[in-house]
Amino acid sequence: MKKPKYIFKKTSREDIIWAAGLFEGEGCITTSRKSPTLQLQMTDKDVVAKFKKIINCGSKIYKSDRNGYSSGINSPRRKYKSVYMWAVGNFENMS
Repeated sequence: MKKPKYIFKKTSREDIIWAAGLFEGEGCITTSRKSPTLQLQMTDKDVVAKFKKIINCGSKIYKSDRNGYSSGINSPRRKYKSVYMWAVGNFENMS
């Protein structure tokens, strides 16, 4: 396994604070038998792209189209927005 490098070399303090706040509110950490996975999912692609640029690691941004409508007796019928996801699951992806 290669040693992870410092990923915030040229990142401003304000950008790191912004990314940390965004991840705290919108991100999640899951674990499996192999390693933890960090994920961020939102309907705003530009926000996910800015987060990925600041963090400087992880996967490309994936788009998930939600085909369908909201359900429920009293809910209005509306189409879902697409969701954009960033993820990192191990030290190899932190480059």
